[in-house]
Amino acid sequence: NASVLRIEQGELRWWRAGDPVSRDVPSVDALPDNTVLAIPSDAVRLGELDISQAERKHLRKSLPFLLEEELIDELQTLHFVHGEGSAGAVTYGVTTRESMDAWAQLLPGDWEGPWIPEALLLPVGEQELCLVVENDSVLLRLGTTLGSRIPKSLLAALLKSLDSLPDIVSIYGQDETADLALLPTQWLGKAQWRRGGVGQALLLGSDNQPLL
Repeated sequence: NASVLRIEQGELRWWRAGDPVSRDVPSVDALPDNTVLAIPSDAVRLGELDISQAERKHLRKSLPFLLEEELIDELQTLHFVHGEGSAGAVTYGVTTRESMDAWAQLLPGDWEGPWIPEALLLPVGEQELCLVVENDSVLLRLGTTLGSRIPKSLLAALLKSLDSLPDIVSIYGQDETADLALLPTQWLGKAQWRRGGVGQALLLGSDNQPLL
């Protein structure tokens, strides 16, 4: 049963798989061993790179410079991680050191555990898209390594920009008509709507996720 500490509007909340709403954070001793910290996906840039095996040997040092032209912030202000992606690609995550410090301040007591971008907790297969509609934004995960949080108003444009349609589009929300209206017309045939939110999505989430 998934146990997730999640940062919501600057406050730390606790989710268990199946919860309809979040809970207050208990003491550290009461948190299950499998607890993870879900950090805001709108503050983390995720991506993939196709690089040679030779380049991978030095990726820890070279990654910031490979991404430098795509980033606005100064490299010394950023935190970089990487891991194995799909089809031999390398995945990466980038966020600011300032954000990392702020999130660490929210943690209860001496809790230590993995940090995971919240989008990567959503259940999804290789050719699937998962969406969780929350207030004015949508949390989304595409395939096994990519995800983000974007305003509702930008969702249709983002989906239209993708190279191909996924096999399945899973949508979690509270209003089926309104949620499906967020999709481009050609995506509706792929959509599977479910009533619920993050708690319901965690019921189907995978334990094997990239870490930040």
